[in-house]
Amino acid sequence: MDDLNGLRMCGLLGYNYTGFGVDDSKVRKSAKSFDQLVQKTEAGRCDVFLARYEILAGFKVAKGTDYLAGGMQAEPIPGNSGD
Repeated sequence: MDDLNGLRMCGLLGYNYTGFGVDDSKVRKSAKSFDQLVQKTEAGRCDVFLARYEILAGFKVAKGTDYLAGGMQAEPIPGNSGD
């Protein structure tokens, strides 16, 4: 968890990320969409973006948008139960 808090974390504007077990004040929340989160990460403005895997999988099923394509990958946060 300490390693994660040392990374440049990004998230969606208006979201609260304490449920991920991270310091919410360290999450850069300026992206207005998942598209922007991916773009910011690919551009090197973020090391990681925080999102529930189920949400990303839902975009793939419902809209055909695979946010994990192009080298992105989902990793669970150690010690986080997902509550």
